Amino acid sequence: MKMINGAAVVLVSLMASGCASNTPPLCYNGAVVMKNRVAVPVFGIRKPVSTTEYLSGGSFGYQWVERSAFTDTSSCDRLPLTE
Repeated sequence: MKMINGAAVVLVSLMASGCASNTPPLCYNGAVVMKNRVAVPVFGIRKPVSTTEYLSGGSFGYQWVERSAFTDTSSCDRLPLTE
């Protein structure tokens, strides 16, 4: 019985660790979310046509967001495009 419980604990911990992202953010952009200033992690930078977009996590839920949604992009502006 202890062997089955131990195997279940190992299996659950492996599944939970697989959900975590191991990719560190490239930089952080400033944004105002619900009247609070927050630092939003950026995981990718692309320039599709005429605007720059950032693959943003945290408050924006890991989606491509236009530059105009941020109040401060100075730390990410120096980096090269990732896509």
